[in-house]
Amino acid sequence: MTSQCLPTLVFCFLVIMAAAEGQTPAPLVELRFDEGFVNSGTLGGPATVQVYAEGEGPYLTPGPWGDCLDLTAASRFGGTIEQKNPAGSAVLVSNPALNSPPYGGFTVTLWLKAATDQTDTASRLLTKSAAWDLLYGNGRPSFIARKGADFQGYHSGDPSVARPGVWAFFAATVDATKNVICLYSGNRDVGLGAGGSHEMAYPPSPSDSSLEIGNFLGIRPFKGCLDNVRLYDVALTPEQVKQVFERDVANWSKGQPVSSLAQTPVVTRRFQPKQSAIFFSSRWQKKEAFDMLRAFRVTHLLWVYGSKPDYIKDVHDMGISYEGTLNGLCGFQKATKDRSAEGDATGRQRDLDGNKVVLPHMAKWKWLPWTGCPNNPDFRKLFWDEAAQLLAAGADSIMVDDWEMSAGTARGGLSCFCPSCMTGFREYLKRKGNEGELGELRGEDLATFDYREFLRTKLGIQNAEQYRAKFRSLPLTPHFLAFQREGVRDFYKEFRKHLDALSPQKYIPLSINFQFYWFTLEGACYMDLFDFLDGEASKAMQSAADYIYPCKAAEAFGMPQIMQTKPLSLGAPRAALATSYALGQWFLVPWDLYMDNDPATGQPAPRYFGKVEDWGAFYDFIHEHPHLFDGYQPAALVGVLFNADTVQSSLVRQACQRLAESQIPFRLMAAASKFSRFPVSADALKSVRYVLNLSGEDEYCDEDRRTIGAARDAGRVRFFKPTDDLESLFRGASLPSLRVEGPKNIYAFLRVKPDAAVIHVVNWNVLPDGSAADPFGHVTISLSPPESWGQPLRARYYQPGQKGGLDLQPEAHRDFLRLTLPRLETWGIVEIRPQ
Repeated sequence: MTSQCLPTLVFCFLVIMAAAEGQTPAPLVELRFDEGFVNSGTLGGPATVQVYAEGEGPYLTPGPWGDCLDLTAASRFGGTIEQKNPAGSAVLVSNPALNSPPYGGFTVTLWLKAATDQTDTASRLLTKSAAWDLLYGNGRPSFIARKGADFQGYHSGDPSVARPGVWAFFAATVDATKNVICLYSGNRDVGLGAGGSHEMAYPPSPSDSSLEIGNFLGIRPFKGCLDNVRLYDVALTPEQVKQVFERDVANWSKGQPVSSLAQTPVVTRRFQPKQSAIFFSSRWQKKEAFDMLRAFRVTHLLWVYGSKPDYIKDVHDMGISYEGTLNGLCGFQKATKDRSAEGDATGRQRDLDGNKVVLPHMAKWKWLPWTGCPNNPDFRKLFWDEAAQLLAAGADSIMVDDWEMSAGTARGGLSCFCPSCMTGFREYLKRKGNEGELGELRGEDLATFDYREFLRTKLGIQNAEQYRAKFRSLPLTPHFLAFQREGVRDFYKEFRKHLDALSPQKYIPLSINFQFYWFTLEGACYMDLFDFLDGEASKAMQSAADYIYPCKAAEAFGMPQIMQTKPLSLGAPRAALATSYALGQWFLVPWDLYMDNDPATGQPAPRYFGKVEDWGAFYDFIHEHPHLFDGYQPAALVGVLFNADTVQSSLVRQACQRLAESQIPFRLMAAASKFSRFPVSADALKSVRYVLNLSGEDEYCDEDRRTIGAARDAGRVRFFKPTDDLESLFRGASLPSLRVEGPKNIYAFLRVKPDAAVIHVVNWNVLPDGSAADPFGHVTISLSPPESWGQPLRARYYQPGQKGGLDLQPEAHRDFLRLTLPRLETWGIVEIRPQ
C-alpha cells in the first residue's frame, strides 16, 4: 500500500464512523453563495458560471442565509419539448471525483424559491448529464435516473410545500447498493416531510459531465433562487437529512438590518449643515427681518444683498450665519447708460451688433441691468472687489445670483461677442483643431480667426436678430457653447482662488441660484465648483415629482440644496417643505420671495412674505425634534445610474417618481466626464443590490465602463433596463422593505442610522381649493421582514403642531409588521427603535 492511499482510507473510515453515529458527514460539494461562486465542500475549488442567453445571467441576491443564487433573469421556466433558443444560466462544478456515485450512493440537498410566474413544466435544479437530474415542477421535487437512452422518473410530496415565492427544502438520497431513492421536501412553516422511498430498476450511470446547477444545457432553466446546494458521497439516513434541514432552519437569517441600507455621499462638501438647520432669506438688509429670524428659529440667513458690517454683526449676535450676495450683473451701475457697448469699461456682454446684453426676464424692467462677461478682465476685477467687501464685512458664505452669465445667454442666442470672447474662442478652436475636431473650419487660418467676422462674411449672419433665429443650426454653435461653458468654469476656478486668499479661514462656502428641477448638461457641468445650491423655484413646481427629482439629483452629487417654492396656495408648498426635509435637503422659509414678473407689465410682481401662522408649525416641528433629522443617512436598495452629460432629464424624473410611488428606497448615481468629472463610484454600486441603468453602455467614458463592468461581473449587483419590472422582483427579495397601505399621493421616505430609522410620511393630497392637505384618519405602513426592523421594536409618531410623540403598537405577523398612523395631514414622522 502506498502512502498516497492512506488519506483516502482515513477519509472513508471517518465517513463510515460518522454514518454509524448518525452524524452528517461533510459534503463533497457545498455552495452557500454568501462567499460567491465557491465550493466550500471537501472537494473545494471554484464553481464557474455558464450564461446561455445574453442578459439572463445569475446574480447573488440576499436570501435567508446571506446571499443566494438568483436565476430569475431566465426568460422562461423549464420546458417539456425541445427548445431551439437557449435560456437562462447555470453554475457548474467540475471534478473527476463526481464522475460516478461512490461508496454505494449519494445525496443531494438544496433550498429553492420558485419565481411567482413559474409554470408546471419541469425545470432542472441539479443535473449530471446522462446520469441523473433533480427537477422542480408543479411544486414537487422529482428525480430522474438515467442509463444510456433509458430513464426512470420518481416524484412525491405535497405541492403546497414548495409553492412559488416560498423557500422550500428538497433532498434526494440514492442508495446504489439497494437501488432505492428517497425524496424529501419541507419548509420552515410545516417542517420536513418524507416523500417516500422508491425502488429503482438501476442506479444512475457514471458520467464525466459537470454538476450543473439551475439548468440543463440552456433548455430547462429554473427560474427562481437557490441556496445551500450540497452533494454528499453517501446516501444519508432520514435522521441525517433531518439534521441538515434543521441546521439550516436554525441558521435562518434574522434579516438584513434596515440600517445596512444607509448610503454615504459620493462627494463630501465643505459646507455640511445639520439636517435640522433652518434657512431664511431677506433679499436685502431689512430691519423687519429680525423678528422673522426669531419667529422661525432660523440658523442660516442666506442670499442677502448688502455689506453693512453692523447688520451682519447683529445677525451673528443671534447665533445665525450670514451669506452675502454677488451677481452676474455686478457693476452694471457703473456701465454707460446707452445700449451700445462702445467705450464701456465694465466688461459687459456684447451681442453681434455691439450692444450690451440684458437677460430676457429683465428686458422690460424700468432699469436695464446689463449683464457682465466672465471672460472679460474688467468684469472680473469688479466682481473680485465686491467679494472683498463682503468678506471684510464678515460674511460667512457668498451667493452668486444670475451666475451663469455668458454660458446662460449663449444657450438662448444672446451670445457674447466681446473682444475677450473672440480671443478666447480663437484659442479654444486652436486647441480643438490640434485634436482633430474642427472639420467645419478647413481652410480657415486659426491664428487670426474672428468668429464675429466669420459669421458676417462666410455665413451671412449680419445682425443679432438673424443670429438668434439661426444659431442652433450653425456649424460652430456646439463649439461656441462649449467654449462659453469653459469660460464660466474658468471664472469660478479663479474666483475660488481669490476667495481663499482673502478668507480668514482660507476657505469660504460658495452657492448659486440653481435647483435641479431641470437637469441637463448645464447642471453637471458646474457641480464641482460650488458648495451648495440655493435656487429659486418655478411656479410649475406644484407636485411631488417636482421635489423628489431635484432632491435626489442633489444627493447624487453630494450637493446640499436649499429648496424653494413660489406659493400659489399653501397645500402643495407645505408638502414640498416636508418632502425636501424627508429627502435630506432643506426648504427656505417662504419670506421675501421673487414671484416672477407681472405678465401685463413685465415688471417684478409683488414679493411673497409668508406668515408665521401659515408656516411656523412646520419649522417649530423641525426645531423641537432635531433627533428626528440629525445623524440620519438616506437609505437605498436601488441605484439609478445615468450619464449626466447625455441623459434625458425626463427619464431620470420618471424613474424617481416610479420608485418613490412604490416606496422603494433608491439613490441616483450620476456620472459626468465632458466638463466636470464625476466618476461612477464602485462603492456606491456595491451599496445597492439593483441598478437601473438609464444610459447606454457607450455613453460612459472608458473608466466608468470598466467600473460598471466589474460590478456586473461580481454578480452582487443586478442591472436592469427602464422597461424591466423592477418592483415585482424587488418585492420577492429577502430585503428590508416598506409599503404604504393608503390612498395615492402618499409617500414614505426612509432614513436610517445604526440604532434607529425614521420614515417620513408625506401627503400630497390637497383640498380642491389648494389651501391645505386633505387629511386621512388612518394610514398603515407595512414593514418586512420583521427581523430587519428589529423585534420587539418601539415606534413613535410625530406631526407638526403635535406636542411630543404618540406611541404606536406594532401589529405583528410572521412576514411583516403593520403600523397604523391615527391621522395624517401634511407630514408625519415614524421613529423606529429596537426596544
